[in-house]
Formats: sequence, structure tokens, C-alpha cells
Amino acid sequence: MIRAATLVCLLVAPLFGGFVRMWSPDELAQAAVLAVARVESVTEGPPVRPELVRWRVPTKACTANLRVLRAFKGDGSRAVRLHFYCYGPVRGGLSQGDPEFPSIEKGQVFLFPLAGARLVGEEGRGLIVPAVETAPEGPAPASGREFITRELANALLRGPHVERYRVGLYLQAQTSQALPDDLMSRLSAVLKPGDPRWLDIAASQLATMGIPRQPLPATGGPLAARAWAQVKSGQRTEDLIRSMLRHSDVDEWGSAATLIPEYKDHPLLLGLLPEYLAKGHRGSLYIAWWAVRNGQPAVLPAALPASLQALRNGKGIVNDLYAASSLLVDHGNDEQFAEFLALFRAAGKRDPKLYSTMWQAPFVEKGARLVRMLAVLLADERIFTDDMGYCDLAGGQLERLAGQKFGFTYWNQDLASRNAALARARRWMATSSAPR
Repeated sequence: MIRAATLVCLLVAPLFGGFVRMWSPDELAQAAVLAVARVESVTEGPPVRPELVRWRVPTKACTANLRVLRAFKGDGSRAVRLHFYCYGPVRGGLSQGDPEFPSIEKGQVFLFPLAGARLVGEEGRGLIVPAVETAPEGPAPASGREFITRELANALLRGPHVERYRVGLYLQAQTSQALPDDLMSRLSAVLKPGDPRWLDIAASQLATMGIPRQPLPATGGPLAARAWAQVKSGQRTEDLIRSMLRHSDVDEWGSAATLIPEYKDHPLLLGLLPEYLAKGHRGSLYIAWWAVRNGQPAVLPAALPASLQALRNGKGIVNDLYAASSLLVDHGNDEQFAEFLALFRAAGKRDPKLYSTMWQAPFVEKGARLVRMLAVLLADERIFTDDMGYCDLAGGQLERLAGQKFGFTYWNQDLASRNAALARARRWMATSSAPR
């Protein structure tokens, strides 16, 4: 059915601007207008610019209606119709496309550097800046750069955790140390050492740092280190664990990467995580999966029932649903795995997104149970992407798992040859003693 097999991984980690150039505050400050605005609506036009298709996702000409909340070098009370490029619907189970263009949705608030009705540059993800609706306190800024840094500090001080996290992602893509200096100056003017808000600011910034992490410097360095130095030292570890668990609904990858493996054996984490799993807190299954993979099985008694519940509901985030599938395939008892397999079959009929997440366990993990999942996939001729069926993916994986030679060559294989390999894989599955 396909000419080439490609594995797409759904595990979602934050993007740090590695694919597009991130504009610095000094560059953005040169825009004709810097406007903090709320997105009132977004409309998508037809696909355009086929040369900019990324991951088989078409590029569209989109329009956002903005309500300007405040501005520098412009009227702060007007509406703006912003024209920008965006991606069309994501297909084939992809969690995200190339981050070249911005994701602008109704209700969001950003700082937009504008040149007329467009952003100052064409590639927009590196242009829009996190901001919040609540206006900053203090005197009006004297420059465009001051306007931008004031808005970033305001988001850290007055925004919800998701906005602090977005500021962290923005800062991770910046290379200048002047920006953390300016932000700390503004934050320190409002917060005294030991203020509880330092913990939330530090946690949000730690959650955006890549892995493996370098030790935080005692002085200077990224904003995460500087904010962490302002947290009361007596209960730092315990407070961080509580904060990361509480906010894993926003930054599940960052919470897991911060807590595991450094604190995977900490009694507080082992005591609190089952409570979060029991109430289905977003991100908690992903943290539990990281813990188990890093040698902490104590979370399994709580994680396995929570995994089944998450898959029964089927509405969680991708990382949690993937974690649930992997935990059940690798560690569930026979009864739990049987229910997982039944949920997998049912998802294939009614919930393509959940099905696409659950089938990934065979393509990342190892084990005899996976043959039973591959038997389901081998019978499924639906297209996963434009040129790849679920049965093709299963046949190639079964060849590796069973140590057989069905004839998959993976690259530049003609359709007839691939279909012949698929037929051999199906015959082997039907006649072998592999469990089904």
C-alpha cells in the first residue's frame, strides 16, 4: 500500500524555536506598531503557497480580528484585521507541524509587532510575544524594547501558569543575557526574596529547559536560576514537587523532565502522585510513565487503573494517552491488558485520534503482547497518512518483532512488492502460534 514507511512520534515536548529564527526584543522594537491585543476571531482561507507545505499540512492565508488593549507607537483603542499564514488541519495523527507559522486562536492575548495589517516578518512564530490582558503597573515605557520587556515581566507577575510557561518558551529561544537581566530587575522591584510567586515563576521556567539539564548556576544564568535563588531555601524541593504536580496540566513534559529522574524516589512525590492519578489530573500519567521508565515501579498500583480510566474516557492529552497505553502493555496484568486490547479495537472503529495514539506502543516498545495489537492493525487497511496504511506499519513492525522475512524494504518499494509482503505477514499471523 505504500512506497516508503515513516514512523511519526507523537510524544510532545516543547518547541524552543530551533526551526525558525526567533526575533529579539531589540529587533521587534523596530516595528511600526507594538500592540498587545486579544484575538476576537480567526478565519482560514483556502490553501496557498504549495511550496510551503510542511509534513503534508497545507499552508493557508488566515485573518485574525484583534482588539487592541494597549500599544506603543499606535492607537491603543482600535481593532486590527491581521493577515498571516497558518497551517491547515493536521492530518495522519501528527501532533504538530513545522513551527514556521504561528498558532493564533480565538481568546488568546499576544504582543503583535505590526507593519500595517501584517506582522513585521512573514514567518510569524518567532514574532509574536506572550502577553496577558491585565495592564502592567507603573509609568509608560519610553522605548519599544522597554514596552516588550515590561509586557513579559507583566505576564510572569500577573498571568496564569500557562502564560508564565509561554514566556519561558520565548526566553529559551533567546540568546542574549540582557533579557534575563532586565526581567529580574522588573520582577525584583515588585517581589521581595521569599515571595511565594518566585516559586511559580521558577517552576514555569524550569519546565521549559531542555534535557539533560546543566546544573543551575549560583548567580546569573537563565531566568529559571535567578528566580529559583529567590525561593525560600527551607522547603525548596518539597515546594517544587508540589508546584510541578499542580501545574502538570499545563506543562506535562516540563513537569516530568524536572521531577524525573532527580526526585523519582522522593517520599513526597510518591505520596502525592497517586492522588493526582486518582483524580485524572492532566499530565500525571505522563509523569508516572517517566518514573517507571526510570526505575520507580512504586507508582504502578495507582498508574495502571488510572491508565485504563484515561483510555475509557479517551479525551486526555496525547502524552497521557500514550503513557497509559505503554504502561498497560508493559506492566498491566492479563485482565488489564485484555481490557486495553478491547479498548484498542473499539477505538479503531469510533475514535481515530485515540487509535493513532494507542497503536504507537508496538513501534516504540518490545514484547510478545504486541503481536496481539499488530493482529488488529494488520487487518486495518485505512490510510494513516497520505501514502501509508495501518496494515503497512504493522507488517513492517511484525517483521522485526517476529524475526521473519516478509519482504518489506521500507524505502522506494513499489506497491505490488509491498502488498506481497503484507500478504505474507498476514499468512504468518494466521498460521503461527503467536497469541492473538
